[in-house]
Amino acid sequence: MASTMFNRAKQIASENIGGVKTEYDEDLQKLFQDLKLTKEWSEKFIRKAEEVIQPNPTLRAEGLVNDAFDIKKPETMTVTEGMGVTFENASLQLFGDERYTQTLKLMGLAERHLGGAQRKLANEIQQKYVAPFKLFLQNEVAECTKEKKSLETKRIDLDVAKAKAHKAKKPAEKDAADKELKAAEEDFTRQSDFMKVAIRKALAAHRQQHFQWMSELREAQIEHFKECNSIMEELTQGIQKLGEPDPAADASANDAPAAEAA
Repeated sequence: MASTMFNRAKQIASENIGGVKTEYDEDLQKLFQDLKLTKEWSEKFIRKAEEVIQPNPTLRAEGLVNDAFDIKKPETMTVTEGMGVTFENASLQLFGDERYTQTLKLMGLAERHLGGAQRKLANEIQQKYVAPFKLFLQNEVAECTKEKKSLETKRIDLDVAKAKAHKAKKPAEKDAADKELKAAEEDFTRQSDFMKVAIRKALAAHRQQHFQWMSELREAQIEHFKECNSIMEELTQGIQKLGEPDPAADASANDAPAAEAA
């Protein structure tokens, strides 16, 4: 075992200063590149989706830490819900005509409902888009990465065996080195073939699944904007039912403080 590790280290050192090494075939190199691009773009898709879920980078980072340590925190109010609460609180303290007070209340309710819709959309994106992408990286991509490391080890062992066979002079040494080389070649070829199958399977799964995840994302957004449109239509109807502003009432309300002061 110690000699194996030493021979591998020696081979790597030789390659680092320009020594000969076995190259992967073009098909496998292309598959490695495709897997690399798929991994990079998957990470970008996840990152951008998480920005939609939580635009605030500080809160987003806090959420990642909480997820990493499995810390459960109560849901916080969205910015839109906060604006709704502000409208509702204002309706309790800003006194004018009844229409003004009721408009504040209606606006507050609508904004809180919009905030709830945003939270619902965020949960949908997390569950149906971000989570599956992360599982793909943790399972298929991680497995391919693990197998690639195994292939690289077998490639190094193959080059070690080649070097031994090249240096062997005596018939007995040459026979033993040739057997070792043949075994290394078989291991390398077997792992290369397995690697190709694994990557092709992972890439095919990614293409198929990403279509599904994009469909889920699209449907979630469609339903979200339908809900938001319904909320705003209800708000508009509610305000219209209050009638047109009464300038006389507004003037009376504005004059009241001045009259009291006088």
